[in-house]
Amino acid sequence: MDAIAISRTGLDVEWRRMEIIALNLANINSGAAADGTSYQSLRLLSGPAESFRTVLDGQQTPGGVRVYGVEPSGTGLRRVYEPSHPQADASGFVTYPNISHAEEMSLMGAGGGAADLFQRSQDRTASMSALDPVAALGLSDAAPQILRLGLPALPASASAGASFQSVLSAGLDTVNQKVAHADDLVRQFALDDSVPVHQVTIALEEARLSVELAMQVRTRLVETYRELMNMQL
Repeated sequence: MDAIAISRTGLDVEWRRMEIIALNLANINSGAAADGTSYQSLRLLSGPAESFRTVLDGQQTPGGVRVYGVEPSGTGLRRVYEPSHPQADASGFVTYPNISHAEEMSLMGAGGGAADLFQRSQDRTASMSALDPVAALGLSDAAPQILRLGLPALPASASAGASFQSVLSAGLDTVNQKVAHADDLVRQFALDDSVPVHQVTIALEEARLSVELAMQVRTRLVETYRELMNMQL
């Protein structure tokens, strides 16, 4: 699996964890059922998709993470004296799951909430601004076209033997598309909850990886350009 695919397995697991947390919060005030059974706080169990030994021995490539299962957290139940409650027992107590709202919210925050998504979007935007090699070198607008971030997109009719400039242009165009797509999803997520949070997170992760790769290419281009300038002196 490549880096993005591995990252996606982690995001899928965290999305399932968020669902379990939401289920716990939804049942925080659920009384015992007619048969006497009560909801209990749940926890998601996850871990590597393959054992460390098999990956280390080269028997299998890294496969990310997966969900092992869901089990009760063992926090037990709590009894509240509410004699007027329809579900109260003969002693006037109602049995509720022993779920801590603060603990569940802290776990949800650890998985990444809306504020985290916006912060990651802002950080990525700053990284995109740093991609321009011309700004890094302090060159004028007359700098070689290959160092410009805003190169025209690669034409659909380009041949397999396209120039390096065209290939670079196509790569940067792809990065810009991923960034724009992630930004659109973040805005939609802020306006309503119709966009699943895991879809937003995956888009941000793909955009982040694309930007990081482009940053590495940009750094190498700047180094190469400086070496060429030194050779001409």
